[in-house]
Amino acid sequence: MRVIFASLFFFLILNEHLKAQTYKQEQFAKVIAPVGINFRTSPTLNSKVIYKIPFLKSFKVIEYTEHTDSVKAHGFIDYQGNQTSIYLKGKWVKALYKGVIGYVYSSFISLNSNIRESDFDESFGLYFPGDACSVYVNSNPKIKWFGVYKEDSGFLIKKVQLLHYFGDGEISTFVTYVKSDIQPLFMFGTELDLKDNVQIKDSFRLGSFSKQENPDADLLSSEYKINDEGELLIVWKTLKQRIRTPVGKIESIQWKGDLDGDGIDDFIFDTGYGGSYILYLSSPTNDETILMPVAAFAFGICC
Repeated sequence: MRVIFASLFFFLILNEHLKAQTYKQEQFAKVIAPVGINFRTSPTLNSKVIYKIPFLKSFKVIEYTEHTDSVKAHGFIDYQGNQTSIYLKGKWVKALYKGVIGYVYSSFISLNSNIRESDFDESFGLYFPGDACSVYVNSNPKIKWFGVYKEDSGFLIKKVQLLHYFGDGEISTFVTYVKSDIQPLFMFGTELDLKDNVQIKDSFRLGSFSKQENPDADLLSSEYKINDEGELLIVWKTLKQRIRTPVGKIESIQWKGDLDGDGIDDFIFDTGYGGSYILYLSSPTNDETILMPVAAFAFGICC
């Protein structure tokens, strides 16, 4: 009897071990770098490139190795006005792609299950530069991305190249920036054929998390009143529209200004729901509607 129980116990342990091995071997990941990533022969930056794995393509993960490297991601201007560079410290991942075994850099990949699809039309997108705990990658290759920059005379809209990666802090957060030393206030994407390097009048103001960062936030909130139900009344010519976001009430206005160049102000609203921001544009609307929700960005909750 003892022999039977011992054999049964050994069988159960072996079965769990084999299941764990099988699960590990069947783990897949996706490329989150919009420019794609290099699939190399060895876990070093100077090794030969076998393939360039395109954006959002899947591959099989064999194992995360102990080999690490530092890669320059992007630059930014810090709060003291100094130019600073961000370097990533990621691991090399042994992977299988197109029947070949090679290595990819971990900061630019994500498990498929972690990538969230858009809550709205994939023809539009919205990002804020920095860390987020919610992984969202817009997969539409037709989208052109624009950054909104603050200038002394107002704002500037210009085309940008997005960069996604995973940070290497205590909590690995999803990070979005543009390939530039100066980061925009936010980035929006659209299939519309918009002009590049367009200046917006200085009467358009950006709402902010802090009144110290932006004293104009008070002027914006006094011009557009959000009622107790979290609704905002928008008026344009003879049209009136009362807006309440799909996820709940409006907490604050983060942006007011014409992003799509049709002469009508567009908005970004803070919903206070898991750090969610919703972009409302005027261009996709009909004759009876001023604005429509087209894209959302969620910082998420880190835990």
